Amino acid sequence: MIAPSGTPSLCAVPRRLGENPDVGARTREGIRHLAPRGRMALDPGHVDAAEREVGRLEAIARRYRCGAGA
Repeated sequence: MIAPSGTPSLCAVPRRLGENPDVGARTREGIRHLAPRGRMALDPGHVDAAEREVGRLEAIARRYRCGAGA
């Protein structure tokens, strides 16, 4: 799920979601917490935890049809 460079989905998906006017304030707040958690999980090498956060972001993106498999 996570590309070799480590964070493309953790950067691109939140940005696309943030630009979507249909995304509500509560969802935006969740996105602001999920992306950094995923990036922090990669720092110590917790790829499984990072993949869970990416999965959560991708689920939100699918809901709003903002890429990431939409």
